Amino acid sequence: VVGMPTMPATLALPFLWLQTWGPLWGVAQLDVGVGANNRQVVFNEEGSIAMHDPAAPANVYAQHAGFVLPNALAGGQGAPFIFLQITP
Repeated sequence: VVGMPTMPATLALPFLWLQTWGPLWGVAQLDVGVGANNRQVVFNEEGSIAMHDPAAPANVYAQHAGFVLPNALAGGQGAPFIFLQITP
C-alpha cells in the first residue's frame, strides 16, 4: 500500500498507518498554495508536495497528490493543508 505515513516506520514497529485519502498536513514546497488558481499538487521525487506546473520538466509527469484546501486571501501561501487523493 502506498500512502503518506503519519509516523516514522521502524523495525521495532512492524505496522504502519498510512493515509491515502482526505485532509492532511504535509511537507509542502514554498509555491504550494500561492495564488488563487493553482490548487493542484503533485509528489516530488524526494517525497515533498509541490504545485503542479505542466511547464516545469521536474513535475510535468509527477504523481497527482491532491489539492490545496485553504489559500491566503491576499494570494500568499496559506497553511499547507492538502486534500490527499491517492486512492478513490
